[in-house]
Amino acid sequence: MGIARPIHHADIAVLITNGTFSKHAEKLAWQHDIILLSWCVLVRWATWGESLLDILELDEANGLAA
Repeated sequence: MGIARPIHHADIAVLITNGTFSKHAEKLAWQHDIILLSWCVLVRWATWGESLLDILELDEANGLAA
């Protein structure tokens, strides 16, 4: 499901929508360790300028470069 990790060597995979996700999508994302962000989180990130790492509650200690 996607190329974020195998091709781009991403630490995390995030899928963002301006809508919502189906139960099937949520289950599949959970199985493949993909973070889903719906419209309400997108608003926090895009409109209010909150850091994506803060929204995801991740930091360098989680293996991510700031």
